[in-house]
Amino acid sequence: MSEKPLKYFGWFAELLPAGTPAPSMRDELRPEAPQPEKQAVVGYLANGWIVMVSPGSRLFDVLEHPGRVVAPPSTYTDGTWIWPEGIAYYVDKYDLSLPTEFLDDMRANGFEVPTMTRDDAIEIMRALTQSPDNRMKFSES
Repeated sequence: MSEKPLKYFGWFAELLPAGTPAPSMRDELRPEAPQPEKQAVVGYLANGWIVMVSPGSRLFDVLEHPGRVVAPPSTYTDGTWIWPEGIAYYVDKYDLSLPTEFLDDMRANGFEVPTMTRDDAIEIMRALTQSPDNRMKFSES
């Protein structure tokens, strides 16, 4: 796995502690124009590799049903992109749009998350926690 900086998507203001500078998820909803490959995108997002997990915590539907549990707050990757677990839910239920570059990468992978070795996953976890270039940047969604 290369030492390239990871690309982040999905850390929206609604999913972060109050006051954290980040864009609003509501600005990225496109119910009038759902993605043509929506189910393939949802499958890709749901089948990413888990590189961080927060046991005992839960994510709730922050847009419509605040009491509905969506997922535990895990962090997924395909080796290039990093996203929070609940993003697949928001794409499926609310037609959350994704960056074109992320969609292009999914298409290039045939909507199959690339294989990762244990060493790849460890390298990504280290990059997320140690490298100044890859440290999670909440404002980049």
